[in-house]
Amino acid sequence: MTPDGRRVYFASNVGWGVGSAGSTTSAIFEVEVTNVRVRALGWLGTFSGIVQDVRPSPDGKRLLIVLTRHVSNMEVQTLVYTADSASRQLRELVRVDAGKGRLSVLDSACWLADSRHVALSVAYPAHRT
Repeated sequence: MTPDGRRVYFASNVGWGVGSAGSTTSAIFEVEVTNVRVRALGWLGTFSGIVQDVRPSPDGKRLLIVLTRHVSNMEVQTLVYTADSASRQLRELVRVDAGKGRLSVLDSACWLADSRHVALSVAYPAHRT
């Protein structure tokens, strides 16, 4: 929900499950609370994977999108994007790929108060040689 309470964002499955873990295709939707109007944010396209979180920035002008993508039973990626509603640009911030046989972990993601920066808590698996 935006800080002013006027819009709510969520992701939903818009495709078929693929692979043994059932990875999906997801789209982001916006709900205008005052008139209960739902619309797909088509300019974002769709995301291959499961959207874990959609968070509006404190100023309500950007979205933080966190998703996981099942590549195989041995590989799951975590991806983080920001989307700017004014410029309609999507920017990939980070892609966490763990080594084969390990899972990547993105513990949390949040906007900083300036609405320009994002804080991420990421765990990278230790690689032993």
